[in-house]
Amino acid sequence: MAGIYRPPNTKADLDHRLAGNIERACSPNMETILLGDMNLDYLQKEFNSHGLVKGLKDSKFTQLVLAVTRPISKTCLDQIWSNKPDQIVSIKCPDICISDHFSVLAVRLHNYYSPDNTKNHKYIIYWNLKSLDHERFIKTLYETPWDIIFVFDEVDDMVNGWYSLLNEAIEANVLLKRKRIQHDTKPKWLSPAISKLVGLEERQKTKSPR
Repeated sequence: MAGIYRPPNTKADLDHRLAGNIERACSPNMETILLGDMNLDYLQKEFNSHGLVKGLKDSKFTQLVLAVTRPISKTCLDQIWSNKPDQIVSIKCPDICISDHFSVLAVRLHNYYSPDNTKNHKYIIYWNLKSLDHERFIKTLYETPWDIIFVFDEVDDMVNGWYSLLNEAIEANVLLKRKRIQHDTKPKWLSPAISKLVGLEERQKTKSPR
């Protein structure tokens, strides 16, 4: 993880050197997160054509903050870049500081391990839809600024933006749950119907007298 501050009007050669330093410092198989005030507005169409942005994308980084982070100028200058974006499950920009910039917070998946256990247990994180308030969720969807995705020229960026907005709407209305599992993958033959029968058999075993 690295913090970056890029001053306004930074010259192109310095941007090129910064992108090169990041590329050399990051192994393709090592998760790297870059965060800070980049002074490049992610919401502008010219964003993707900037030299530093092209260099980061060439290094397989993805910019994850989609909301305005400096309200006075309605710009997204404070950013989080990751070369393993699937590990980041949530991005928030709360107004909790005495500053002209919002704070930018990220929630990352974490593989839990307790040294007291003799076995590494596997866990999954999922949305608990049982707690979903349907009316509130529909209201959130109506209030979500979907049109913001059209500031992008690339279809992939539009799709990623749409998914990020949808995930933010879901996260605002649904609780994340963490569950311990025995296996993180299932064999192809283990269909839902078979799983149901196995569960029924296990329940019958617990009820049967020994």
